Amino acid sequence: MVSFAGRSSFISSKSCKFERAVMAAKRAITIARRHRLLHIESKVRSWWEEKSSHTAYMNTLTEISTMRSWPFKTGSKPYPSPGEAIRVYSADATLYTIAKANISADRVLVPNVRVTLSSIVTRLIKEIEWMEEFLAEDQPSMRTGSLSCFADRAFDNMINRIISRGDPTKPCFRFLQDCRDLYGFACGGTAGGMNRDLLLHYMNVQTILAERFCPHYADYVWREVLKKDGCVIDAPWPTGSLPDLNIYEASKYLCKVIMRIFKHKNITRNQKRSISSCLIYVKELKHQERQKLLRRFQKFCKDKQTFPMATPSWERGVVEENMDLIKTLCVLEDLQVLSVTELDDFAKADPLFSQLYEKPPSPGSIIFLARW
Repeated sequence: MVSFAGRSSFISSKSCKFERAVMAAKRAITIARRHRLLHIESKVRSWWEEKSSHTAYMNTLTEISTMRSWPFKTGSKPYPSPGEAIRVYSADATLYTIAKANISADRVLVPNVRVTLSSIVTRLIKEIEWMEEFLAEDQPSMRTGSLSCFADRAFDNMINRIISRGDPTKPCFRFLQDCRDLYGFACGGTAGGMNRDLLLHYMNVQTILAERFCPHYADYVWREVLKKDGCVIDAPWPTGSLPDLNIYEASKYLCKVIMRIFKHKNITRNQKRSISSCLIYVKELKHQERQKLLRRFQKFCKDKQTFPMATPSWERGVVEENMDLIKTLCVLEDLQVLSVTELDDFAKADPLFSQLYEKPPSPGSIIFLARW
């Protein structure tokens, strides 16, 4: 018979082999992505050479390749020189790293340049792969046309906020990509839940904005993936609606609600309890509070927008509109949003009156009571 120690050694050996295999597979994927980005750059440069365009980019790359050190603060870990980074990790990853660090060059922003370069390569190639997969599939269940749900309006509003800044000097590739991922998650994680027209708008905006920092990537996506005519550098600045402060504030408030529930669920999980339902209590704004909030928003928003967040039931409306989303993300069977100022709603807190009485909600801050 095999002893217990022998079995443990055998299991440990198998585990180490599995871990090494996983690491080797990840390394192979990383190298493949890096090679694809380098191949894309080579192809795009051949386009530029035919029409003698983008000489400014080529002069910039020549200048960077001769640098002995990076033009920003780094950590103490080993890192490649800018010239080596262009050859190994791609020019786009190098340009993006420099642009990102130059936003705030007064502090150590890049403790490990190799990791930063690899992560940028991964993001660029994964974005191309996502676009190619999205455009190649026939998805008749995907919505088109008007923005019919809160997730649509929130994602579109974040895109419009980026467009309205009109500042191509700050990289926003990762921010928009994260917004896209969050939008997909909010729509249930399925392509059928998202709006196809909105995603096509996102692709165009993302590609045009990336042109300043990732010119080879942007031109390749513009021509080969999105099938657009001409060069991306000649594309006009993207257009969109004016950013809506109401939707922006509602998105922030909704995130706050979800994170509060998540935090409480993690605490109860450590206590080996599982929350199945939740009562969310809000407190409506008083008239003076609404007027103060309205003046504040009008001060920072010059266009003539309406401000529903200054109405008494604004918070309750945001939660009620996104009940299904909150229940899905927080894994709840039942969810109710109630007002602490209404006696019938207050009575539903039984037998948790004490929690609600000792710490009642305030405008902008919810109180939720969990049930098991």
